[in-house]
Amino acid sequence: MSKDTKPTDQQDDVWGTKARWSISLIAIGIVILMGCIWGFTPEITREILHARGFTESQAKLINYHAQWGDSFGATNALFSGIALVAAVTAVAFQVIELGGQRQEIRLQLQAMKEANVTGDQRLKLDRQTYEYERHLKLVSLLREFDSEEIEASRKQFAELDNAPFPYRDICRAAFSETIKTGIVDSFDSVIEREQFIKWTECARNSEPFLRHLNEVCLFDPSPQEFMPWVRVVLDFQKLLLVFVSAACETTDVFHPTWESGVTTLIARVCDKRSFE
Repeated sequence: MSKDTKPTDQQDDVWGTKARWSISLIAIGIVILMGCIWGFTPEITREILHARGFTESQAKLINYHAQWGDSFGATNALFSGIALVAAVTAVAFQVIELGGQRQEIRLQLQAMKEANVTGDQRLKLDRQTYEYERHLKLVSLLREFDSEEIEASRKQFAELDNAPFPYRDICRAAFSETIKTGIVDSFDSVIEREQFIKWTECARNSEPFLRHLNEVCLFDPSPQEFMPWVRVVLDFQKLLLVFVSAACETTDVFHPTWESGVTTLIARVCDKRSFE
């Protein structure tokens, strides 16, 4: 139990002790009052009769009959007194129970406060852990960006600027065998067919570079963290847009999954406010 709850517990104990003493004193007072009324009622009645002009014999007779009648009411008075004591006791116990409920509510509020503090600390730690892991992943992606595999894929992507065929046809053919077959069959020259297939394979080989850009987008880099990739996106912006547009038109099983991430990166590069 914390230090804040100890004084309140002592106050509740003192309040409970006072309530018990009050019940005891009230019960004793009621019993004494009932005894006095029951014992002095005949004398009081006799004095009242004398004051109204009754003789001693008449007063004794009336007093005798009154006492005889009151003897039947002693039981009622006894039970009435017991009921009164029980009512006072019930009220006192309700007061004690309310004090206990206040203490329980206070303890629950304290526990909720401590739980909220613990939850905030855990949430803060989780955020710090996530930011640390995200930073490590971006550092890893930056190293991967300079690796031989991504470098070779980026060169294949850059070679598409020299292709003698429209970028859109090459990209669509790279992502759909149906489109590729239709375009290849439309050529009359065997040389053109072979060259088109060659450039299609070049577009296929550039996909690791595109998947790398998509993975960068998944970790939502800050403007400072995104700077190493800005120049590459700017250099290949037109070709990247063609790739994304062609990827959106394909409906084959091998539908590329990087189109959303690459689109987001292009939008971030075009939005100058994101780097302010």
